[in-house]
Amino acid sequence: MKTLSVIKKIISSGCVINTLLLILTYGLGLLINENFIPTFDRVLGILLFSLALAGANLFLFSKALTLPLRLLIHFLFTTLMFYIMFVLWGSYNQNSGSAFVIVVLFTVAYWTAVGIVSLIRLTNREKTNSKKEYKKVLKKEDDYKSVFGGKN
Repeated sequence: MKTLSVIKKIISSGCVINTLLLILTYGLGLLINENFIPTFDRVLGILLFSLALAGANLFLFSKALTLPLRLLIHFLFTTLMFYIMFVLWGSYNQNSGSAFVIVVLFTVAYWTAVGIVSLIRLTNREKTNSKKEYKKVLKKEDDYKSVFGGKN
């Protein structure tokens, strides 16, 4: 892929992720606690995290390594970015108990999302395979004549 197309893909995917995360955090703020409503610092952190996640997703869906290794690297990178953006920069580091809880919640959310995406991809793969039309690989040649005689 060309560098410019990679950057465009990261920005467009990052904007979609950013929109979803902002809606989620704002919704949590309205439903649960007003402290969840994003301030400017949180909005900026969510934007930077979304762009980092979009970049990590490009690596995750490439064919560079085996899937378990790509998934492990993706998990470690996104967890590190989450820790930097929300625990260190988001002032959750003042209380180590809350920092631990928020990282555990992120881990649970990450692996739940992995499970959901895996189920969706598995279901779509089965539907795609069942819809494929059968094509003959070997053709029967009618004009073949045996050297030893007999049937054509």
